[in-house]
This record gives sequence, C-alpha cells and structure tokens, in this order.
Amino acid sequence: MDIRPPSRTADNELTRRLDAEWSIVSRSRWMRNRLREWSADDPRLEFGDGDEQVAAAQRRDAASWAERDQVLSALLERAIDNGLARPVALQVVLPGLKSLVRGIRRWEADERAGAGSGDGAGCDLVVRG
Repeated sequence: MDIRPPSRTADNELTRRLDAEWSIVSRSRWMRNRLREWSADDPRLEFGDGDEQVAAAQRRDAASWAERDQVLSALLERAIDNGLARPVALQVVLPGLKSLVRGIRRWEADERAGAGSGDGAGCDLVVRG
C-alpha cells in the first residue's frame, strides 16, 4: 500500500480552515473565560487570549524552553477532557507539523528524481520542537 501525505491543495485548504477557525476562537469570549478558569487552577495558563498562550508555547529563545514546555504540558493535560484545549495545543504544534510535511515532500521529490542514494545521506529533514 502506498501512503502519501495529503496533496498540497488539500494541505493548504486544511491549513486555511484551521487558521480561520483559530482567528475566531483565539479572541472569543469563550476563550477568555476559559483562560480565566484555567489560570485560576494552573498559573502556567495565565494569558489574556489564545494568541498570547500559543506565542508563549512557541517561543524559540533558549531561555524560555522550560516555560514553553510548561505551557504545552499544561495544555495537553487539559486536552484529555477539555474540547477547547485541543485546538490550542494543535495551534502550538502546527508550525512544526507544517515544516515536517514540507521536509517529507522535499525528500519524496528528491527520491522520485533519483537524487536519493537510499542511504539517508544528504537528508536535511529537521524536526524542531
């Protein structure tokens, strides 16, 4: 069985829909109310809106790795039984997923073009967390 990632068109449509949904949810009253509730229980989730929360979980500077991981960890703990925590966690990891898919597509294109030797040499796929 030949399993391939979604086409670029399908991938772009999915990304567009996720971004559109997020732009509504991230600044909604529902999100702000939930963030107040979450922060009362867990100070790792004390943010004004969803975009602030996602930005904190995606910070790239080395000094903030622990903080970033704490935010994602707190979101994933809530995602088990909280429907709103799931799309927030997805927004946090979405840039990395997009990068991974692009890397796989580049690798597949190189393989189809005969550029790959089959030994993994020259593979430039980098996964960043």
